[in-house]
Amino acid sequence: MKETLKNNETSQSGIGAVMHRTWKILLIVGLLGVITGVIFMIVKLSILGNQVEGRYATIWFCISVICLLLSGLIAGCIYGKPYIRKLRDWVYDA
Repeated sequence: MKETLKNNETSQSGIGAVMHRTWKILLIVGLLGVITGVIFMIVKLSILGNQVEGRYATIWFCISVICLLLSGLIAGCIYGKPYIRKLRDWVYDA
């Protein structure tokens, strides 16, 4: 019983656990940022009628896309390890 608790505590405090939480948070933040950015752009175009985006809207959209890219990169590192190993083994066997 004590070993199970100890293993559970150490597995939740490692870098893997942090990465599992981080990519999901970044994915949610990125999606919300992109959705709100698109809504903001549509509302602004319908009210003002011009196609000039504000500086803050561009920064908002860029940060959202960066969050999405980081989320994909981290998720790829977590879930892509077996595929990377297969690819590495295939390259070295040739």
